[in-house]
Amino acid sequence: MVELLKPKGASLGLTLREPTTAGGALIISKLKEAGIADRCGALHVGDRLLSVNKQSLKGKSITDVYRMLRRCDLTVELEIIPAHNFTHTTTSDSTSHRPTESKGRHFSNLINISILSNTFHSHENF
Repeated sequence: MVELLKPKGASLGLTLREPTTAGGALIISKLKEAGIADRCGALHVGDRLLSVNKQSLKGKSITDVYRMLRRCDLTVELEIIPAHNFTHTTTSDSTSHRPTESKGRHFSNLINISILSNTFHSHENF
C-alpha cells in the first residue's frame, strides 16, 4: 500500500492508461515532476493500480478511477503492484504482462510509505 496525503482540491500528479490485456489493472503511465505522487518516491511509471482507499478497481474505467481520486481528501491509499514485478513476454499473437519474481522480491510484495506534502494545485489528470 502507498499512502499519500493530498490537500483538498490537489492533484496527485499521475496519469493512468488502460492495460494491454483485457481485465488487467490500470497502469501508471506518467508522473508529473514534483507532483505528490512523484515526491513520495514509491510510485513509478508502469506500476499497476489495484485499489483506491481499499476499493477494488476491477472493472472500473479510467474515468471512474479519476473520479474516485478527485473525491479523496487528505489521505489516499493506493494498492499497487510495482512495475519491477512484471516481465514483458512477446507471444505470436500479443504481448502479455505476467507477474514474476524479480531479483529475489516476491510478486506479493506491496510498498508501505507515508508522506506529508505541501499544498499542490493542478488540474492535470490525477
